[in-house]
Amino acid sequence: MKSVIYLNFFTAFVVFLIGLLMVFKLILGMVEPSTRIIFGIIFMAYGIYRYVTTQTKIKIRKMEEQRDKMEKAQEDLIHKRH
Repeated sequence: MKSVIYLNFFTAFVVFLIGLLMVFKLILGMVEPSTRIIFGIIFMAYGIYRYVTTQTKIKIRKMEEQRDKMEKAQEDLIHKRH
């Protein structure tokens, strides 16, 4: 599962970088400036979106693991009392 997380972070970084390069005219220099800038901003926004969603998924997974540990500890405690 960690490889999926690394892949998501890598993809977010690459997409953001491509958008940044578009905005600063380092790639797609022959395309009309307004089109290039719009696509660059879209790519940058998608990179940020992908990064944020990956971070959120990691936090949710950690919270679920903590909840599962607490439920298991609660079950163990209940069974010890009886």
